[in-house]
Amino acid sequence: MIEVFKHHRFHADELVGSYGEEIENLLMKGFSRSKSIMQPLHCTSNKMAVHIELKVDVEGQNSAAMAAAVQRAKIRASRLHSPNSASTAVSMIQAADGVYSSTENALGNFVLLLEKLQVFANLANSVAEIHPYADAAYSIISVAYKAVLAQMQRDENIIALIDTMDDIYNFVKEAEPLRQIESHKKVMIRIAQQTTECGYFISAYCSDSFFARTIKHSVSTTDVAIINYGKMFSELKTALLDHGAIITEITVLRILETVERIETKVDLSDLPYADGARFHDSKRCLPGTRESVLSKIIGWIDAPGGTPDGKRLFLLTGAAGAGKSAIAHSLAGHYNALRRLGSSIFADNPDKPLARSRLVLLFPTIARDLADLDPQYRHTLWSVIKSDRALRKTDDFTTQFKKFIIEPSKSLVICGPIVIVIDASEEYSNPQALNQFLSVLVQHVNDLPSNFRIVITALTGSRLLRHFSETMAQIYQLPNNIGRSERLDLSQLSKSRLQSSLAREQFKQFGYSMASKLVQHSHGSFQRMVEACDTICGTDPKADLQLTPFERYKVLISSNSRPPVQPDDNLYMQELTVIYTEQGALFTAQFKSVMGILLAAHTSLSLLELKQLSNHSEDGDIGIMLGALGALLQNTTDFHAPIIPINSSFYDFLQNPARSGQFFVDVSSQYISLAKGCLRVLNDQLCFNICHLASSYLPNTEINDLPDRIKKYITPELSYASQYWIHHLVMVPSAAVKTLAPQVEKLLQTRFFFWLEVLSVLGCVEIAVEGLQELLLWESAESVLNLAHAALIFVQTFESAITSSVPHIYLSGVRFWPNQKLFQPRFAFLPISRSQNAQFFERQSWQGSITSLAFSPDCKSLLSTSSSPPPTTGTFTLSLWDISDNTRTRMALAKYEINRDSDYILGNHACSGVFSPDGKTITVFVPSKVQVLDVQTGKILHESDIGEEGGLRVTRAVLQADGKRLAATTNRAYNSVLIYNTRSGKLDIGPLKIKSNWKWGADVSCMEFSSLGNFLACSTSNSGIWIWNANTGEEVFASPDHTEYSISMTREVVFSPDETALFFMQGNSVHILRWNAQCQNEQSVHTVLSTVPSLGNRIAVSPAGRYLVYYGLDSTLHIVDHKTNLISTTLASGSHSRVTSLAISSDGTTIAAGGDHGSVSVWQVSMPFGGFYSLWGKGNDDSGWIYGSNNELLAWVPPELREGLNWNPMVSGDAHGTSWVNCLVEEAQETTKETTTVS
Repeated sequence: MIEVFKHHRFHADELVGSYGEEIENLLMKGFSRSKSIMQPLHCTSNKMAVHIELKVDVEGQNSAAMAAAVQRAKIRASRLHSPNSASTAVSMIQAADGVYSSTENALGNFVLLLEKLQVFANLANSVAEIHPYADAAYSIISVAYKAVLAQMQRDENIIALIDTMDDIYNFVKEAEPLRQIESHKKVMIRIAQQTTECGYFISAYCSDSFFARTIKHSVSTTDVAIINYGKMFSELKTALLDHGAIITEITVLRILETVERIETKVDLSDLPYADGARFHDSKRCLPGTRESVLSKIIGWIDAPGGTPDGKRLFLLTGAAGAGKSAIAHSLAGHYNALRRLGSSIFADNPDKPLARSRLVLLFPTIARDLADLDPQYRHTLWSVIKSDRALRKTDDFTTQFKKFIIEPSKSLVICGPIVIVIDASEEYSNPQALNQFLSVLVQHVNDLPSNFRIVITALTGSRLLRHFSETMAQIYQLPNNIGRSERLDLSQLSKSRLQSSLAREQFKQFGYSMASKLVQHSHGSFQRMVEACDTICGTDPKADLQLTPFERYKVLISSNSRPPVQPDDNLYMQELTVIYTEQGALFTAQFKSVMGILLAAHTSLSLLELKQLSNHSEDGDIGIMLGALGALLQNTTDFHAPIIPINSSFYDFLQNPARSGQFFVDVSSQYISLAKGCLRVLNDQLCFNICHLASSYLPNTEINDLPDRIKKYITPELSYASQYWIHHLVMVPSAAVKTLAPQVEKLLQTRFFFWLEVLSVLGCVEIAVEGLQELLLWESAESVLNLAHAALIFVQTFESAITSSVPHIYLSGVRFWPNQKLFQPRFAFLPISRSQNAQFFERQSWQGSITSLAFSPDCKSLLSTSSSPPPTTGTFTLSLWDISDNTRTRMALAKYEINRDSDYILGNHACSGVFSPDGKTITVFVPSKVQVLDVQTGKILHESDIGEEGGLRVTRAVLQADGKRLAATTNRAYNSVLIYNTRSGKLDIGPLKIKSNWKWGADVSCMEFSSLGNFLACSTSNSGIWIWNANTGEEVFASPDHTEYSISMTREVVFSPDETALFFMQGNSVHILRWNAQCQNEQSVHTVLSTVPSLGNRIAVSPAGRYLVYYGLDSTLHIVDHKTNLISTTLASGSHSRVTSLAISSDGTTIAAGGDHGSVSVWQVSMPFGGFYSLWGKGNDDSGWIYGSNNELLAWVPPELREGLNWNPMVSGDAHGTSWVNCLVEEAQETTKETTTVS
């Protein structure tokens, strides 16, 4: 109540009027009227009407009560502004206040809905695919009814949603509703799923804590939640009535914080993940089976406001083959369809043995699955780990659970359960790690939000059970005896599997009595039933396909099948005694040998792995012996599934002599057998590039088909041996060490790098560090310990490269390792300089001046042309240099005699040569003719004369980069440039006119094609510059006379690699000209180098266009960043001749300069690693990786080698990219090819 008084200074205040309104209604009006309310006052007198203006401000109101009131008011206000075009069902939800006049009518609608849901659930009982969802929907809505009944004053809007659901379930009143359910299975399943989700929402909606949490994050998301639910039911009803297909997923409420998240990049790929651990739909229980167990677990999960007992863990136990995994797969599939599955971890996938052995992956896998489920969780997880790489890679279970799961889960606001399913815990092979994992889970599970539910399966009698108490977990044990329900389920299972695999006529042979015998044969084990059906159908590898299915059935039923032995020492002893009596004395020795290996192994071995790693690889009796243990062991006939005990206590029994007596298994005696087996597998199967990786540029994580390659090329026994060979080796008794030393030495010396390949792709390189440290403590020969010590240093030094990329074990590790000669095979790489100055060497040509230089496309060869001035006749020489060998010339390709009277050339640019794009031929211009030569032999392949008439004399010429065209000035085209086709010798473009304001015109001083041949530039003796389109002859730029920059002759013009700019040299300065090819008026010229005394007369531009190179008069090569005008580096040479030509290789790693004394200077470019002005390359980061322009991996360099490293030559070598395998030196080449290493 608000009372308004008029204040008087000298007498009592006067009551003007009053206004009364409930807070919730006031808030609702405020939200619907832009937060400003004008209301009349109830006045005590008959004076003029008075109004009061109210404004609503709820900022800072954080109490749960206020949050709830605000939430209800906003929802009611939203109904006043709903569009008129909404469907009938949605309109009912968006209706204004007063639609429901009484609580009694509202509750009546709820009761009607419950009655219809009960009918629906009963009808769906006969449709197995729908029943679980219908039953869950009825259960959840029943609970929601109780919540609404207790707190009806919460909001009438819930009743609108109830009425919408009541409307869609009217079909149960129609004729033949069951037929309608069966004909609309997909729609019915979706209706039941959406009803369940609404039940979660209604129950949470009636909780003050729900409103307190949602208002904290985002009111707007919950405002429209009920409306969205109504829309979904409207779509479902349309699909039901119109027989349409429903493609929309169920609507699930998610509350997201209103922060800037759209542009935030979330990359969780660096967080480890167990591939293949997800549930399989194909492994779920058959529809209509295991309903009582599933209903019990689903009921416990779906309990609102937390489970009745307040527990978050559900432990399902049972004997081997009792169907625990199928139930777990069904639960995961059920909640995945409801979008409630947080994660599912199944360790029984034989294709993913790594998942079984690496428990450190489990918590990160669960975290990434939760991140996929909920965006809020994903962003919070990323904020925790994004700046901490060490945290992302931690293997500490406590840190993982707290940082990856508990901390991000605090931000979740989701009504309804979040389910995590972990199955087949016994499959994990590391007992110590498994104990740590479960201890952390049990200790901190109550720190999770109350709606988290974790379901774990375990064998009856398992050692894992000691982690779970009745106070911590809800424990349910599947019955050992076969009850009526189990018999029906087993019978249904046999019928389904036989019917799906056999022909119709074959299936008819199996009647009810035969199904009953199969049930009896299975001894209550669902796994045994599956194996029996597979044998009958012939899908089991050991099935006799010569027999008919019915004959295989009779053989199976007549066989002596004993039920699984329950965990009891007396029962174990009785079973083994029976087998011993049947098999004979040989059984005991073989039994102890085989079981010793199974017990000594670090993971559960399959039958195939067992044969490969033991001495029984050719012993056919091993399968018979294991088959006889079928009542004690699982998967004894499956080649690929891990052999595990039906009850884990059986392994404890065997290792205790007081309990097992004559059947005691001494595990220590089998370590040498496993060590020998592992060494044999490694020495036989390891090889170079085992996974056939195509390129060195991609890290392992970006190779999309790497899992398929691992499965194809790395056998299970090789995977096991690679991870555990050292663990078994160090357990070998001292007396047997000498017998194994030669095999260990062979492995380390010849297969060490190949072993690292396997560890790299499996993601467990740290095993090498731990194992080699253990090996150093092994009492072995000195040669073995020396190899182990060197190997350990290699792994510790290059672990980052080894972990990231298999090829970089060699390209980054072996390349920089000074001790690689200790190991075989041999690898060769290009020499690398570590000095601050570049590698420099000089070549001496014949007499004369170097007129041109050109690098081959592969950057391994250098072509030079030289000419000597003649007294009467001169010499023009074409030479080919092998720059990968700093000491020799490959060949002098050709020599030409030049006649002074008719062929003497003006200027050095008239004689030149270039490589073809494929590097197989050379195009060379000599006076008035063009020749094409074979690179290998120097043979002339083609020759053409320039010009159609005799007497033509070329005065200046330049070849296009690919040799296909020649630009020339001649004695017959004064002040003109002609472009010829070098193959035909005919004129292609021209004449291109050069205009001048000088009376006598101007001579061409130099010409140059752009890198792609699209433009031609020339300069004149009066400083003029001309640019043409070389394809059309169109003039692009013209500057006829000297400019403001210089009155000196333009000595050099060079295009930028991208053909957008021209560098030109005038006097002692270098300028850059940029132009617009479409608009001649858009040009700009600025100075790059100004008044450099020792500038010289030749310039070149780096391939990336950033650096300008010139050879100074001080005999020093200068490299300048033309964007900053800063000199990046200077490189000295031993030559003092004037430079007449300058060239840079296409990969930017080599610079060559030719002089007027016939010498050629060559530099291998060097810059400090990570320097700000790194030459040509992209630069580097603190990780030590060198990346290419497209982010490809080039090399990883250890910290102590980074400063002053010349890394560019690695790009031009053979051992990179798709040619990385060329680093391996074949045995036949070892005597002739030397390996260069870095000291």
